[in-house]
Amino acid sequence: MFVVNIFHRKVLWCCFIFFIPFNFNAQEFKNGNLEGEVHEKSELPNNWENIPYDDPVCLANEPGRDSPDLTSEDQPSVEYGINGKPYSGKTFVSGLHGLAGTSYFQEGIMQQVDGFIPGEKYTITFYQGIVQQDNALDQSGSWEIYIDTALGGISERSKTNDSWKELAFAWEKRQITFTATKESHLIKFLPLDDDSDHELSEKNENGALRMGIDLISISPAKTLPITVSESPVAGFVTIHNKGKLPADLGIYNENGEMILEKDKLPQGDSDVDVSILTPGKYDLQFTQNSIVFKISYLKN
Repeated sequence: MFVVNIFHRKVLWCCFIFFIPFNFNAQEFKNGNLEGEVHEKSELPNNWENIPYDDPVCLANEPGRDSPDLTSEDQPSVEYGINGKPYSGKTFVSGLHGLAGTSYFQEGIMQQVDGFIPGEKYTITFYQGIVQQDNALDQSGSWEIYIDTALGGISERSKTNDSWKELAFAWEKRQITFTATKESHLIKFLPLDDDSDHELSEKNENGALRMGIDLISISPAKTLPITVSESPVAGFVTIHNKGKLPADLGIYNENGEMILEKDKLPQGDSDVDVSILTPGKYDLQFTQNSIVFKISYLKN
């Protein structure tokens, strides 16, 4: 699976010509894979914050009703069903949307993202699933995505027939596109029960909802001259070079170390052997006509 960032290089004249890199579209979520260590309820992945109950877009009405849970296969609570198999990595986030008496829960996450170009469109991609818990048995729901305080979109809802004890529930890819109005936006994700019944109950299957979210990324909503897809040949990826010039490729690990290099990939499609890569996240960095395309690749 692939996510894209774009970088530019400007040509400057000062006695000689040289290249200075600068960040053209450096917008990205830090720790978009929502990784962290789970010890108890209400913990968050690194680089993420919860959306507080007094935020204008959050429906929670008390402190403590706004805290989502960093979640893994066996944490933070197998007994209550607050656990599940992540889409990728070891952890994901799950959030409750529900009502207990007069206490209203809506548990979401947010992160400040920089590097936007006002007026440009961007696409947020993520994976969602119905987690449920012993007293949040609703089997359909979505995520609301807010850009600062403006609703950027509501994801297409997911449905399930699984029991709340199911560990390997289905994950589904979702995307929303928005237009940036500033160079920096606070982007928020809130679980959304898609009906009017939000009751926390061990019997009401239409009541409260617990949603999961994982692998969140953002990219410019534009056609790129270079794209990447999984090759039908095991151990390879296919590079689709739609540009007019060859492209150079460098593959980097999460520590910024180059693992693999390919020069002058031609126009059209090329299969690149990535069998030496161990499972994990990599950056496929393409250089074409002084423009650098950085595509994140998750190898399973």
